[in-house]
Amino acid sequence: MFKVRKYKSAFIIPLLLAAYISSAQDVVFNHPYAGMLYSNPAYTGIFGQWHAGATFRSQFTASAAPYTTYYTEADAFIENWNSGFGVYIINDRSAGGQLAQTAVGLSYMFNLKISEDLTLRPALQAVYHNKNRDFNTFTFPDQIDITGNSITLSDNNYEPFSVNAIDFSAGLLALYYNLEIGVAVHHLGAPKGENVAGVPLKYIAQAKYTWDWEQVKLVPYIQYIYQDVYQYLTGGLLLQTGVVFAGGGIKTALQQNVGNIALSAGFITADFRIGYSMDFIAFGSSLNAWTGMSHEIFVHFSFGSSKSGDRGRGRGRKWTTRSTCGCYL
Repeated sequence: MFKVRKYKSAFIIPLLLAAYISSAQDVVFNHPYAGMLYSNPAYTGIFGQWHAGATFRSQFTASAAPYTTYYTEADAFIENWNSGFGVYIINDRSAGGQLAQTAVGLSYMFNLKISEDLTLRPALQAVYHNKNRDFNTFTFPDQIDITGNSITLSDNNYEPFSVNAIDFSAGLLALYYNLEIGVAVHHLGAPKGENVAGVPLKYIAQAKYTWDWEQVKLVPYIQYIYQDVYQYLTGGLLLQTGVVFAGGGIKTALQQNVGNIALSAGFITADFRIGYSMDFIAFGSSLNAWTGMSHEIFVHFSFGSSKSGDRGRGRGRKWTTRSTCGCYL
């Protein structure tokens, strides 16, 4: 019996934690702008023309079953309509891929210019959720009897293998000079109850300021996320000089009294950004030995097209950058 318990205990803790996270909490990225449309639909079209990005995240890296996230987004700003349109896809896989959820979000943003200095960006987002769970493939502590045998789970007490739901989010960004303030609320339409894909409402408030000083750009930021018992306060500073950016901050889970140090670095040009971010538990958790660090790799690029003179070559249309990834490090 001891051997059975010892063998299965290596998988029990990460499986339970992954199952609980998948049910009650959304992904919280290390880098505050790794999943822009996912965090606030008002970021749709923020780069001015076309933009695409992708992020890979791995969490609980020292456990037997890491929690991985795959995220992609694409959006465009249509100047004639003064509007932005975007789409994101996010897939979470935990417990060796046997706990999985996928979301596809479509967003619309209207750019409302109040004055020369103040712009408001209200946005709406519709999200399709799919969650796949099969608890009969897992063994939990209360299933193991005194002989070491496991008891088969009953489907009556657990979620079905696959559930689907339509959800909604809303967001708003206020841009004033170099100051940005954003708010968003998620899961406005997800059903709540037994055997459905609903999750608690999530509220996000964030702010950043971009300070250009000679050849250096400094971007202090703060973000607060509230989702039921999960409350995250993140703050830090990003710095860019030339084509290199780096920075970091603290990501604190307030209710759990857990503090993480988050660090980011990468390369950036006018239309391209690639970077790496990691975090590790600095204080407040007894699970450090197996949780390890989390890792994120992200890439973003923006581009657009405009008509220009043929400049003696008769080419007519040329590809030109219309925005800068540098505004979001």
